[in-house]
Amino acid sequence: MKHVIITILLLVAIATVGAQTPKRQTFGMSKACYDAVVTLNISKISEYFGTSVEVVTPKGGGVYSRKQAEQVLLSYLENFKSLKCSLSQEKASAGARLAIGSVKADNKSIRLYILTQQRDGNCVIQQIRFEE
Repeated sequence: MKHVIITILLLVAIATVGAQTPKRQTFGMSKACYDAVVTLNISKISEYFGTSVEVVTPKGGGVYSRKQAEQVLLSYLENFKSLKCSLSQEKASAGARLAIGSVKADNKSIRLYILTQQRDGNCVIQQIRFEE
């Protein structure tokens, strides 16, 4: 009987802590898409690209296929030794969402803009822009 009461108390405590844990803001993205962005995991980010995606870096920009866009991002980011990304703002309009953040890259601060849209319940990245 004592074990049953202890087990029930533990379950209630776990449920209470879980209920009090604040929901992390994902800026209109699915949790997996958000995690890929903030870790700058380019291969995972590219899974959320549409059939074509606009990529803009200080080196240039254009509309690329999913694979080409992945290569453009890899080429741009591989020059930095340390990268840390955070998102801080979100704007929404006509079904699209713009997440705004920054990337700390070596001694630079790079502004990051990611335009997403929900299609069939999935997060689709339409544009990703880096501005130094």
